[in-house]
Amino acid sequence: VIYIEDGNITHCEVDDLEGEEAFYEIMSWEGGSFRVEKGKKSKKETIVKGWQGLLMESLRIVDEKRNAPDNRADALRNRETELENVLKEYGQSKDILLLEIIDEAGFSLASVKHKDAQDLQLLPLSNAISELKAESINHLKLSTIRNIIIEADNALLSFNLIADRKEFLVVLASETVNLGTIRMENKKIIKKLIKVLEKYALKI
Repeated sequence: VIYIEDGNITHCEVDDLEGEEAFYEIMSWEGGSFRVEKGKKSKKETIVKGWQGLLMESLRIVDEKRNAPDNRADALRNRETELENVLKEYGQSKDILLLEIIDEAGFSLASVKHKDAQDLQLLPLSNAISELKAESINHLKLSTIRNIIIEADNALLSFNLIADRKEFLVVLASETVNLGTIRMENKKIIKKLIKVLEKYALKI
């Protein structure tokens, strides 16, 4: 409901909103119908701004909403792109075969692969690691698991908890890479990953 007296908007209400906030909500609607009831006055006066100012502010808010990538799909794509850009800084070495960020269920949020490792699929292994982590916590009464290292004759696989979050940074490197180097590089990159993940935490 919008109340108008002597050409000025004096009060507005919709659902639990009132005043300017309610007016901007109504002006953001893309369609609807309206009717005019003459002689009906509001018991409140919650708006003092002129109607020209209200309309200009409404247009600004609508334009911002239209151009902002605030829906979940856009946020997911933007987060993946930013995470991959961070991973690419780490993955420039030919000895780093795969870098991936997985959530607590083992699903990939972003990944970067070396050209010689394009056929590698981490998801089945990620799921197995997630189950192992859960079983270890439940049955062995372990606290938060921060690192899981798998050393093979021809490769090194590292799962690293991203600080106090639920995501893991996964690194697959050739056997020539030193484990100490991996740990040192992980610490550097995790700080950057946290900033990206926290940036999109409220949007996803």
